[in-house]
Amino acid sequence: MKILLISLFGLTLIQFKAFAQPSDLYMPLEISEAYKRGTRSLDGNPGPQYWQNTVDYDIQVELDPVAQTISGAEKITYYNNSPDRLDQLVFRIYHDVYKKGEVRLESVDPLDIHDGVVISNLKIEGELYPEEDPSLLVQDGSRLVVVLKKPLEAGKSLEISLEWKQPIPGESDSRRRQGAHDSTIFFVAQWYPQLSVYDDLFGWDMSKFLFEHEFYNNLGNFNVEISVPTDFTVWATGVLQNPEEVLNPSVLSNYKTAMKSENTIQVIGEKEALEGIKHKGSVWKFSAREVPDFAFGTSNKYIWESGSYELNGINILINAVYPVDSTRDFSEFVPMLQRMMRHFSTDAPGVPYPYPSFTSFVVYDQKAGGMEYPMIANNRSNRRGLNIHEMFHTYFPMHVRVNETQWSWMDEGPTNHFTTWVNRLFEDEEMSDRDGFSRISLMGKFDQLPLLTPTYYLNETNAGQANYSRPANILSLIRLELGNEMFLKCFQEYISRWAKKSPSPYDLFFTFEDVSGQNLKWLWEPWFFEWGYADLKIKGFQNRRVEIQKMGNKPAPVFLDVYYSNGDTLKVNKGPGIWKDGNRMVSIEIPDAKEVKAIILNQEFQELDYADNFYPEIKTLYNEDVLKKLVGEFSLTGRRWSRGTYGILFKQKEGILSYDLKNKANPNYLNSKILYPLGDMKYLSIPFGGIWTFEVEEGMISGYFGDRTWEIRKIDPQED
Repeated sequence: MKILLISLFGLTLIQFKAFAQPSDLYMPLEISEAYKRGTRSLDGNPGPQYWQNTVDYDIQVELDPVAQTISGAEKITYYNNSPDRLDQLVFRIYHDVYKKGEVRLESVDPLDIHDGVVISNLKIEGELYPEEDPSLLVQDGSRLVVVLKKPLEAGKSLEISLEWKQPIPGESDSRRRQGAHDSTIFFVAQWYPQLSVYDDLFGWDMSKFLFEHEFYNNLGNFNVEISVPTDFTVWATGVLQNPEEVLNPSVLSNYKTAMKSENTIQVIGEKEALEGIKHKGSVWKFSAREVPDFAFGTSNKYIWESGSYELNGINILINAVYPVDSTRDFSEFVPMLQRMMRHFSTDAPGVPYPYPSFTSFVVYDQKAGGMEYPMIANNRSNRRGLNIHEMFHTYFPMHVRVNETQWSWMDEGPTNHFTTWVNRLFEDEEMSDRDGFSRISLMGKFDQLPLLTPTYYLNETNAGQANYSRPANILSLIRLELGNEMFLKCFQEYISRWAKKSPSPYDLFFTFEDVSGQNLKWLWEPWFFEWGYADLKIKGFQNRRVEIQKMGNKPAPVFLDVYYSNGDTLKVNKGPGIWKDGNRMVSIEIPDAKEVKAIILNQEFQELDYADNFYPEIKTLYNEDVLKKLVGEFSLTGRRWSRGTYGILFKQKEGILSYDLKNKANPNYLNSKILYPLGDMKYLSIPFGGIWTFEVEEGMISGYFGDRTWEIRKIDPQED
């Protein structure tokens, strides 16, 4: 089939003078005060008075795999770089979320509930802070407030030391961010008493860890000693400082080879993993500089493969560690991770990977997804998309320390967007105008809160689309408007300005305006600050022109698919900027109009209502007899993970066939799509494509989606 393409947005934009005027975007008081104080600038740069407090951690920790506990001691140096005198310190004791009687937003296994993290010998500047003194130590859940006997003055630092002990959770963490996967596999995170962030926007971060949301941490330097039995291997944030002391000779030799080789080196092979190895030492020493957190994984039965990636004359060590499993192919795992790092560093976003190592620690667990930490990720599998996503988190929230407790979309949105981009590069394709868009639930509903709503006000109903799909879609809109080249230039400058710092959404907004030379209020305001929805309609098609009307308040692109009688297809792509001047109608000329068979609007972009996105009207295309047979409830019989969880309801409204994918675990979540007739019992699912094919045999109606990804069967066919 011949494909024609009209590209209405080039990659070259006229540069205008950067915007440095007072912003007319709404600003909460915390944000506006920061600009008045000069810690932030209206051109998107950190202000001349920007500051951030930093922390040095020296930690010794011992993991007992039999008792499944960790016990440790840490020395902390806290630097008050703020202009404020601090009368208190705020600690996060993450694992007290498992403490008996505590509030948490996810259920936990009763076996993981304990009496709390035991903290002892807490000293500040050498003075003991006894736990029994309620005037000095106030704990509420995972938050511990320590009232200082002597305030910490601006520009000064203080020394803290303490000891602690806690169990390692087993089956409780539904996201499997960390914990004991069995007696031989541990991924340890949120594990040390950690100082909360005191910043220029909100002062102390007083949020409590309740499982639902993620993290916001200080920039810190870490020296960590991890003690494990000698048959366990440790992988962690940072660089191993004592390989000669801890690794056995054969592993050490392979390790040194891997540090200089682009080829995949088996540091610990399958035979060694199965039979077990004994290392020389049991204390693993790691150092990590200027990172916001520290995590580690350990096992006595893992394969360890490595290879280096050379970047600007420096070899970055890439580790792939995973359990012995003959059913999965890991032969290209390290090369895949190396290629990801190359694409990130040179293509998208085109910013050099900022750390000396990266480890993908794979745990096959049905509860697991992926979870990022500096230089290491806890991943469910070696699947490419998952590993791209978690490695990209190196940039957000690690290198650019966005506040995930306040605005989780600031790290998940860019990560989702660039996951799509790098996946395209793996297929040797460029990012097209229509790439990067995905399904958004709750369109137009009250629960779809404006994106500037703090993350801690979201719940399981709206958090996923607010943190992931919606911001990724908005970034795709910006990229479509600016073009790939300018979009990357803006993003690279944003990362450069805020590397190792903590931007707010406004710093992102203003940087994009400053670099692109465009006032983008017309996009920021409706998509980030307002309730509402995106919705366009085909108003008419005559005199060779199709008229498109804007029905919603959020600017949307115009993606037209024009189908001709001879089988040719025309794609028209027009960015959201067509609506920025307040107009609500556009007219687009279509070549060879007399030969047009059909037009579909925005089948690759999420809108509120697709019933009016077709020429001719979709309801004129259905076979009424067939339509009646399809209306009703179907059960899923395919897609293993969906069995018993989802049902599908096909319904007819005003002569149009649509369906809802119903999540039985969350009945408020409906994934509604329209079915566009293609003939022969085939229907195009809109938005985002895919073909449904139905069959009627002996009165039984069944169907399948695509390559039988979903197989369905009508529950009560006798009612037809």
